[in-house]
Amino acid sequence: MPADYFVPAKAVVVETEIKKSRFITWLAPVSSRAEALAFIQSIREKYPDATHHCTAFVAGAPHDYFVPAKAVVVETEIKKS
Repeated sequence: MPADYFVPAKAVVVETEIKKSRFITWLAPVSSRAEALAFIQSIREKYPDATHHCTAFVAGAPHDYFVPAKAVVVETEIKKS
């Protein structure tokens, strides 16, 4: 049965600049909650000077609450001086 939602095939990064702030958004497939948290930590370590990191991950299908994580999103803001 085909899934009724999308899961990224590989990591994707998009950068945007708004009012002297650089926003870096990552979307990546993961297979577990632990892998999602490890990915989030790796982005925090990659950008230690970021003013904040917004994170989220999807744990399975939208209708199934007890399955492994499927995707993680991390957005990082870096203020330019």
